[in-house]
Amino acid sequence: MEIIVYTTNLTNRVKYAFSLVIKNVLGHKPVFVTSVEELHSSQFPKINYSENIFENALNIVPHSLLFENGIQKQNIQVEKINNIFFFFRTSGNNAFPHDIFAAAFYLATRYEEYLPHLKDKMGRFCITNSLAFKENFLDEPVINQWAEKLLFFLNENQQIKIHDNRIFSFLPTIDIDNPWAYLHKGRFRSIAGAVRDLLRGKTKLVALRKKVLAGKEKDPYDTFSVLKEIHEKFSLKPVYFFLVGKYNKYGKNPSAKKKPYRKLIKSIAENNITGIHPSFPSNIYFKELGNEITVLKKTTKKKITKSRQHFLMLTFPETYCNLIAHGIDEDYTMAFPEKYGFRAGICSPYPWYDLLKEKKQTLTIVPTCVMDTTLNRYMKLSPQQAKAEIEELIDKVKKVKGTFVSLWHNESLSEWEHWKGWKEVYEELLEKIS
Repeated sequence: MEIIVYTTNLTNRVKYAFSLVIKNVLGHKPVFVTSVEELHSSQFPKINYSENIFENALNIVPHSLLFENGIQKQNIQVEKINNIFFFFRTSGNNAFPHDIFAAAFYLATRYEEYLPHLKDKMGRFCITNSLAFKENFLDEPVINQWAEKLLFFLNENQQIKIHDNRIFSFLPTIDIDNPWAYLHKGRFRSIAGAVRDLLRGKTKLVALRKKVLAGKEKDPYDTFSVLKEIHEKFSLKPVYFFLVGKYNKYGKNPSAKKKPYRKLIKSIAENNITGIHPSFPSNIYFKELGNEITVLKKTTKKKITKSRQHFLMLTFPETYCNLIAHGIDEDYTMAFPEKYGFRAGICSPYPWYDLLKEKKQTLTIVPTCVMDTTLNRYMKLSPQQAKAEIEELIDKVKKVKGTFVSLWHNESLSEWEHWKGWKEVYEELLEKIS
């Protein structure tokens, strides 16, 4: 359905912010008008985005953000009203005292990540810089919650009712960083690994390595048959992201030129959607991304259009510009490694807006809600604690009819070392959703 949006200043930011909430989240069509006559003559639901007040429209007083150019520090005061977080208060006399469209723009564009900020040792935006983290709403899909509130008030106060045909959806994704713990590493790496374990007194691991290399025991990270079985049980088709970059400090994957890895990639790509897992160096040497995509494309015999950055390495706007330049149209990196939730405050796929060029781009951002290593390594949760946290997160996404995207790795189903008990966590996640 069309939703009329009246504004006296139709900027690219206004178009993007209203399309984000009305189209990408609610599934309806914003129609922009700049004359009062057009606003009043329409029979469709109306939003008045101006300083004026009209009786036949939902009035939202604008914050200046959507009329500005460039990037500058914003004065933000967060409020919690009826268990929903808001900011950018512009009025106190109507249904929407806050400008949810400016706030949605701020979060979804990752405006704060263009501002000067602290970086971690890998050069990533620190979670402690995040407004959502500092104000304790990182685990809330606030943009979707604001959209729900908007829909309610439009239906409450206007004659034409807006039908809501949205449904909750789930997309499991698997990152393949290390397909094997011991196999296919090469002689030098195998010897070096065994020596390292010996020096650390890990004799059981030395013995296991010998058994695996001798073919007497299965490699613990080889859980691909388990992944296939679990997803088939719930009739799910995950997206697999493969790390195929050159061996480096942050990427210990085997060479995709080696037959075993090529064979594995081909077998998975036959029946699943595959994407590139760009290496850490590809964020510094941008041409590396093109080389990695070419390797994966030749191996799978498929066009590669989806990506998720290794280590969730994301810098604005460079990462996304590089992806677009190499034909990627969907990216799944939008998450923080340290804490589950909604880095951009949203649980619906949406287009990227480049703040430096002040325009919407062709890349679609698919936010990731939860990652296995976040729960295990960063938050140090037990399997039981992780199950409870995941269940609560799923319920929040279901409530707003969003898209729940999970990120798991093959090794987390290994039931080995610190992953003991985590296979059940993933199985219960799928069962809860299905």
